[in-house]
Amino acid sequence: MGARGQGVNGDDNLTRLASGLLAGAVLAALAAGATIWWYRQAATGWSPPSPRLWQWLALVGTALAVLALAVSVVAVVRRPTTGGKAGGLVWALLSIGVLVAIPTFVQRWAPEGRKAVVVAVDAATGDVRWRVETDGWTVRTPAISGDRVTVLTIGGDDEPCEGVTRRLTLGLDGGARLALERRSASQAQRPPAGYEIRGSYLVHSDGADVRWRLDLAPLGLSGAHAVVAGEGVVVITGDGQVPLKCRR
Repeated sequence: MGARGQGVNGDDNLTRLASGLLAGAVLAALAAGATIWWYRQAATGWSPPSPRLWQWLALVGTALAVLALAVSVVAVVRRPTTGGKAGGLVWALLSIGVLVAIPTFVQRWAPEGRKAVVVAVDAATGDVRWRVETDGWTVRTPAISGDRVTVLTIGGDDEPCEGVTRRLTLGLDGGARLALERRSASQAQRPPAGYEIRGSYLVHSDGADVRWRLDLAPLGLSGAHAVVAGEGVVVITGDGQVPLKCRR
């Protein structure tokens, strides 16, 4: 009689409590993953959530898993039967697995920054000639001079949270990297007539007639902000995304 309620299926409700806490932890982790997915869609025009949201969800999930582990340990200590102790041990192992998986899952899925991009397209047809991912998080003042393209890049892997400015020089024909030097200023070039960024598209028009349009999203240029033109070539630049660790 004294052992009643202390087994794996007894009335102490420890197994139910542990399972409920683990279910809550898993739901919090899935919600964190959904929030990260939402954040990634900002590249296609969505309004992004604060990164703190999925960080808090991951923290809640971790806390629930810790509580589930504590409840499972109590069950192992409290229950007098072998079956009851074995059940508590199983839930303890599950809790440890969830506890380890949550931060790993969130860290793997959370974006760590995206580099700025320079793309050249044929001025007559809109066909992509080349695409170059720069070393910086943002780009400024693109310009074409003869057979070269220059842009200022800001930040990068070497100084991820510092606004170090460099001038990147690319070959106009194939996008080959010709030079990368520290420069704080560069002369901007006026945007060409007949080429316009509309939403996530680059549109080439002649008056009211649209000759072609290019979807910039697949090129990583949803945030395109500058267009310059050279001899038969149009160059578009778009910012990347500063790593989350650099946001205060």
